[in-house]
Amino acid sequence: MRKITLMLFAVLLSFAGYSQNCTELYFSEYIEGSSNNKGFEIYNPTSSAVSLSGYTIYLSGNGGSFTNTLTSSASIAPGDVFVVCTNQADSLMQYEADTILGFPSVSHFNGDDALILVGGTDTVDVIGVPGVDPGSSWTVGTGSTSDYTLVRNPSINVPNTTFTASEWTVYPKDTTTYIGSHTVS
Repeated sequence: MRKITLMLFAVLLSFAGYSQNCTELYFSEYIEGSSNNKGFEIYNPTSSAVSLSGYTIYLSGNGGSFTNTLTSSASIAPGDVFVVCTNQADSLMQYEADTILGFPSVSHFNGDDALILVGGTDTVDVIGVPGVDPGSSWTVGTGSTSDYTLVRNPSINVPNTTFTASEWTVYPKDTTTYIGSHTVS
């Protein structure tokens, strides 16, 4: 009985450690604002700097009818974010941006385009559903992926390869209050 109890405790402890210590990058903010006021950020939840050289960011437009990609050799410090926006985004977004892109790019998305973070050859995290054209957007709470700002909830500390609307808090179009940092609980 004691061996079974110790084994059960060890298994539960391993699950608790895994769920609290994310070791993978993930999308933490998405801004689909007026005109080309668009951008997103990727959060590094680890205790070490992470190089983006092994990652690719894909934009799957209109259900996959076109794709744009971004690779970078930049490094994200522990607990920091990597911000990408268009060259027509507002001045605050451009100030916070690590990368500013002209058209066409992964930051020139609409509410019906999916963003995909890939590490090596594995999908790590998504916003939207790659390969699916939802019409104009995916519903998220009282908003959607079109004309809203989405911020990953502080309770979410791991990426998700399935777009889950409940993981996001919705803010009005062009909200840039949270760009440049991310909070987790």
